[in-house]
Amino acid sequence: MKRQLLSLLFLTSLTQSVFALPKNVIIIRHAEEPLKGRELSPKGFLRAEKLADYFTADKFTKTFGAVDVLMAVKPKDLDSSIRSYQTLIPTAQKLKQNILQPYLKDETNLLGKTILSSSDYHQKTIVIAWSHKKIGVLSRALGIQDQDLEWRDGVFDRLWILQYKTDNQTIQFSDLPQKLLEGDASH
Repeated sequence: MKRQLLSLLFLTSLTQSVFALPKNVIIIRHAEEPLKGRELSPKGFLRAEKLADYFTADKFTKTFGAVDVLMAVKPKDLDSSIRSYQTLIPTAQKLKQNILQPYLKDETNLLGKTILSSSDYHQKTIVIAWSHKKIGVLSRALGIQDQDLEWRDGVFDRLWILQYKTDNQTIQFSDLPQKLLEGDASH
């Protein structure tokens, strides 16, 4: 009886994780930063505004669906960066959504596990603004294993898109340019 109960619990948890896959996870680095400080630079605020237009445009929503969830790094203390949060503010305002900040930048594995196992994120399109040094770790926690996942210093104009296919449980990974501001990469 005990063994059957354990098997049932295992199958239930496996079933929940199989059926709790998001539709898409879009990962961005926070927008441009000044030489000093915890906030965005003027160019960063401009990028944040352009991202709001990008994430709500027909082209984006027809390809990936409407953005359902916005997430940013939770600041460790009052001196910590708030750039990830600021990057998503215009999008949150445009979508009339809150920005979730459940985890610190070093809790990427926990964030990945939560997204892949919670029914709250099942078949949702999630946009995450994160610290660039932890984006590779976050992507691995979200299931990408066969890519060289390092976000280069000084790069603010990329989108990493993870598309989850529920039929065969594969993930399609794309590294795309934002093409929002003059000087952004074109490919």
